[in-house]
Amino acid sequence: MKKRMTKRTIGRLFSIPAAALCCAVVLAAAGQASAAVPAVITHQGRLFDSAGSPVTGTLAVKFAIYADATTATALWSESDTVVFDQGYFAVSMGATTAFSATVFDGSVRYLGITVGTDTEMTPRVPVQSVPYAMVAGDAIGDVHATTLTVGGKAVIDNTGKWVGSTTGLAGPAGPTGPAGPVAPAGPAGAVGATGATGAQGPAGPQGPTGATGATGAVGAMGPSGVVATVNVAGGISVAVVSTPGAAAWSGAFIGPTGKVTLTTNSQRITGSGSASLATASATAELWFGLCYQAAGGAVTLMAGPEQYQRAFVTTTLSPYSTASSAVPGAGTYTVGFCGQDVDVSSTPIANNDWVNAWFAVTN
Repeated sequence: MKKRMTKRTIGRLFSIPAAALCCAVVLAAAGQASAAVPAVITHQGRLFDSAGSPVTGTLAVKFAIYADATTATALWSESDTVVFDQGYFAVSMGATTAFSATVFDGSVRYLGITVGTDTEMTPRVPVQSVPYAMVAGDAIGDVHATTLTVGGKAVIDNTGKWVGSTTGLAGPAGPTGPAGPVAPAGPAGAVGATGATGAQGPAGPQGPTGATGATGAVGAMGPSGVVATVNVAGGISVAVVSTPGAAAWSGAFIGPTGKVTLTTNSQRITGSGSASLATASATAELWFGLCYQAAGGAVTLMAGPEQYQRAFVTTTLSPYSTASSAVPGAGTYTVGFCGQDVDVSSTPIANNDWVNAWFAVTN
């Protein structure tokens, strides 16, 4: 059984015909602490079978890290038993087989994935950095070291004492010499101009490093990316709404619809769909897209005001596909494929067949 895997590509999730791999590797970290860096890496994705359907069940999956995109020998690998729910999965790589210190040495590494008895998926995916990992090549902020060594030589020991070369360091002040004889006082001179401010003296030595504070509590886990999905599919029993020669969008839903609920103003509706349409005679101009509608509201294009796609429908039954997303705010919405017949000759688009679309709510 051939499979394909993808992640965060809802906009094209349902229209990719060939097997393809698109995944992301992110460092697993929760909360803020000054303890050791977590030793596992979280990998999330979605698995489809050769028919394009999401896989549900438990499968053996092998994850491997390579030095390049083509070499046959892995630097690290482990096999995990992974549970798939509608294709979605998450696994902590390194929990079964620990990463050695040489696996991630600053060079580009590639992730390979093998599902069950299939061959390894291609192409392999480069392992990318996350924001805080990008600054690990340089010290930023306070340095909590036990000793300091330069060029293989210790210069500060574990008590904070300087043990390096004293060449160039200022020596102790010498003893004060004897006072000279007091000369007779001369006449007072004129008051001179105020002189310039002298240069700032050298900074004092750095104090010893303070004790490391206690590790903070682990923060709460954030919400998952995909909150809900809905499939809108079925036959089309009515003609596309006709507005001959219209200058602006006033379309309506074509075929069946579904409903989604957004619980926050920041959640997003993302969809992809297709409708099979035709005229009984002649050719008609069609404006179409994906739409949402609040209760009692207008049918609104998800791509934005007047952001419809334009096509000319003929007597040959053909699919018309589109994808878009919107952030309409919290509430419950009707979603579906929508269109508008703007042909000036009033040719009806009524010889239609079916519509099929997917919608997802994400944080």
